[in-house]
Amino acid sequence: MVIDAVNNPQAGCVHCVFNTQELTQSCASVGVLGPTVAIMASMQALTTVKHILKINTPDSYLHIFNALTLNWRRIYRHKDAQCPICQHWTNLSKQEPTRKAQQENIS
Repeated sequence: MVIDAVNNPQAGCVHCVFNTQELTQSCASVGVLGPTVAIMASMQALTTVKHILKINTPDSYLHIFNALTLNWRRIYRHKDAQCPICQHWTNLSKQEPTRKAQQENIS
C-alpha cells in the first residue's frame, strides 16, 4: 500500500483504513510465519522502486496476503473525511506555497 497524498489523495492513509483503537489480533498473540515477512519485504521493496521510478499507477487498494492459502485479497481504501491525519496533511499542503514564497524572500 503506497500512501501518496500528492498523486492519489482520495485513497487516504493507514489511519483511514485502520481507524479503530482496538486490535483484535496482534503478532504477539497470533504469531508470524517467518517466510511471510520476507514476502512482504520483497513486495514493499518492489512497490518502493516502482514509486521512485514513477512506473506505477496510483493504487487505491490495500493488498492482503494469506500465507496459509497463498491467496491475495484487495480492499478498496478511501479517504475518511474525519481522519485527523489526512486533515493535517491537507492543511499542510495548502500552506506549502506560502512557505516557498517566504523562503524565496529570505534568500
